[in-house]
Amino acid sequence: MKSRLPIRKKKDRLPRTIVLGAITVFLAIIWLAKELDMDRDELLGYLVTSLLFVGVAIVFAMLAGGLVWLLKKLLG
Repeated sequence: MKSRLPIRKKKDRLPRTIVLGAITVFLAIIWLAKELDMDRDELLGYLVTSLLFVGVAIVFAMLAGGLVWLLKKLLG
């Protein structure tokens, strides 16, 4: 008997995985702050700082990739 559930493509699962991961990290920070009597705002500040750091690294990588692509296009 065939399953009636549709098989999801990998690209359909990626946004769901990202959202679930973000929710899990947010809840883990709240739990950690409560368990260890830490300041929740400070931990969220660390999270925002790390997200900004990763975002800047992604932008630099995209700029470097774009520069390589442009040089290949112009010289090759």
